[in-house]
Amino acid sequence: IGFFSDSQDVTNLYLANLPLHMDDKGLHDMLASFGDIVSTRILQQESGRSKGVGFCRMETREACQSVIDALNGTVVPDQEALLTVKFADTAKKRNSLRGEKKQQQQQQQQKEPLLLLPLHVHVCGV
Repeated sequence: IGFFSDSQDVTNLYLANLPLHMDDKGLHDMLASFGDIVSTRILQQESGRSKGVGFCRMETREACQSVIDALNGTVVPDQEALLTVKFADTAKKRNSLRGEKKQQQQQQQQKEPLLLLPLHVHVCGV
């Protein structure tokens, strides 16, 4: 049994570069042969169009590992980019990453030089 930190959810998979036409049922169908699926979800834009990213919660860590081993780095029909399949980050890990990103943005803003524009003064009647 491998070591998993509290930053990984060992029964939840993150999948990226999915075909944009894929829906929750399509993701379920694609992964059903690997084990019992608890739930699937395709992330959608406000328009309802797929973002090409989804999640699948499997019954066991072993089923998740089988999906990763079989599909990560492969090409899905109707898609040119390689499929990314990995254990999903936990909420704690996502919040930590968001905090780090925000801190990096603040540091970058502090490093950016202040842009000073020339000031033109017009004196009338002198």
